[in-house]
Amino acid sequence: MLFLAPPSDPSADGDDSTVYAETPPVQRQRSAATGRSDAGQRRRPQSSGKSAEAVRMTRGARRSATDFGITDAEVAEVLASPARVSPEQDNPDRTRFSGSGLTVVTGADGTVLHVSRRRS
Repeated sequence: MLFLAPPSDPSADGDDSTVYAETPPVQRQRSAATGRSDAGQRRRPQSSGKSAEAVRMTRGARRSATDFGITDAEVAEVLASPARVSPEQDNPDRTRFSGSGLTVVTGADGTVLHVSRRRS
């Protein structure tokens, strides 16, 4: 934290020729994810091994996608242009996307919670 003292009164020094500009203190940008200031923080380099279409998934959804042989690109394609979108019946905070033979369930924040192949 940085505490700034208010500027001293120019007339107190006896020199009225000095004019102080009223400038607000500079606010540091905070990261929404961590709530911490970005100043002085090192950023993790982005892994070049991951594709540009990496999708945020829970561990269970990632395991399910791997078991069904579903790639991140296929999941991203369904999320980008679904054939059908509907809220989950049991939990309206979750959304079910269907298309390209896949069903993808996401949470309110967009994290993929479940991935499966649609039954014929």
